[in-house]
Amino acid sequence: MTENEWQTCEGPARMVAFVAGRGRARKPRLFASACCLRHDHWVEETPAAEALEVALAFADGRASTEQLGSAARAASASANHFYATYRETGQLEPYFAHVAASACEKAAAERLPELLRAAVYAAQVHAYSMCESLDISDRWREYRAREAADQAAVARDIFGNPFRPVTLTPAWRTGTAIALAQAMYDSRDFGAMPILADALQDAGCTNDAMLDHCRGQGPHVRGCWVVDLVLGKDYIPPANSGSDAGPRHVHS
Repeated sequence: MTENEWQTCEGPARMVAFVAGRGRARKPRLFASACCLRHDHWVEETPAAEALEVALAFADGRASTEQLGSAARAASASANHFYATYRETGQLEPYFAHVAASACEKAAAERLPELLRAAVYAAQVHAYSMCESLDISDRWREYRAREAADQAAVARDIFGNPFRPVTLTPAWRTGTAIALAQAMYDSRDFGAMPILADALQDAGCTNDAMLDHCRGQGPHVRGCWVVDLVLGKDYIPPANSGSDAGPRHVHS
């Protein structure tokens, strides 16, 4: 993948696979979870929603492998329940929830291919719900492609530009900057990103990539590369350095 391809790519799977081998699995998991959270209203107050929270906790070392596996199994059971309800009632909403819960299950998986499936399923539930149909039409494909493009923007927020890695000067990590970054990270509310830019600039930051990212339209999610830099989280080395079943009837 070239830098131009990275900046214009509308297929997030290729992007995440490109950078995943150069860091821990934390950022790919945060990407998968962010894709699911875009449609978590389908699984509110269910084990699938709880699995997302466990996946996020696991990414930060606050949940064990055993807890992650248990959460994935619970999300799978939730997906099966939604599918059974769909078969019994013929209503579309339980099917949409089935696909959304299947995405959450993959976000709590251990292997990269399964994490990437979370994004695929999340894009599909968006397409199904927007079309209000299970038909795989041109309109369905268009909605799925739009969501995949939005997911690619999420990937760029999380991984930054691997072809132009940014080094944070320690002096920029002021108490104000760290407090702002931590509050956004914890709350998953990134409305203070422009304020973070001001704090970084006040500390002497002149890096246009960081400042522009903070002041841009986003999206911003947990794992945002600027917030991670301020908090001293994962570093992704530069780009020039060294079969799952899935939900029933869900289309690739």
